[in-house]
Amino acid sequence: MTRVKLWHLVLALRIYARHYLQAPLQAASILIGIVLAVMLFVAVQAINLNAKRSYADAAEQLSLPASQFIIPPTGQQYFSNDLYFQLRQAGLSQSLAVLEGRVRSSEGRRYSVQGSDVVAAVTATMNHGLEHGREDGKQPVFLFDQQLPLVDMLRGDPVALVSEQQFEQMGRPSELILDDTKTQIYAVPDKWQLGSRMLVDISFAERLLNRPGQLSYIAVFESQNQQERNWNSIVAEQGQWIENTQSSDLDSLTDSFHLNLTAMSMLAFW
Repeated sequence: MTRVKLWHLVLALRIYARHYLQAPLQAASILIGIVLAVMLFVAVQAINLNAKRSYADAAEQLSLPASQFIIPPTGQQYFSNDLYFQLRQAGLSQSLAVLEGRVRSSEGRRYSVQGSDVVAAVTATMNHGLEHGREDGKQPVFLFDQQLPLVDMLRGDPVALVSEQQFEQMGRPSELILDDTKTQIYAVPDKWQLGSRMLVDISFAERLLNRPGQLSYIAVFESQNQQERNWNSIVAEQGQWIENTQSSDLDSLTDSFHLNLTAMSMLAFW
């Protein structure tokens, strides 16, 4: 930078300084606008990150879109897994039994554990990938594409799957002590949408959570209306059917977020 340019820069700064000394209200308005703009940017980034994490936690495991859920009766947290076997015998094959709970590691950290029927998960994942993989333009998720101890999981061995992001946050451990149980940890791609949960086989989840023969809910992936009446009669008072409104709720939340963001932007740069 030449002396002339440097002198011009110093002169311009002096002029601006004298101007804003004479107009402190304008200077304060500009400063407040800059602070609000930075706060808005940080807030938007935090909201986006939290929304992604919430969506990953709310999405069904293995990126399978459940259309309906069978949950325990009102006032109960669990129901018997006999209902799951009755429904599958009645033809509800596109379903997945899930048992959820929280455990504590030897370091004192708490983790969310989700146990499911691995055989049913493999079947549902492969069927969904073959039927819809080309329609939405996404690469279908196949369990057999990964070097995972599926045989050990089917035997009910203490094995847990976590997302790559969660695996990094945990410090890349090969095993953890979860409620006095030594558990092997394996990382899977983030596209499996495990979020911050640990995925285990339901037989191991029953022992780990001390919930033998109990389920948190049953995820239903395909609606088959011609047999729905039969299934409703089986469910009866053992549980209750609910629709998966996650997609519509997410759209409503997105619209509300954009409206508030527009209002905040107008206030910040008014």
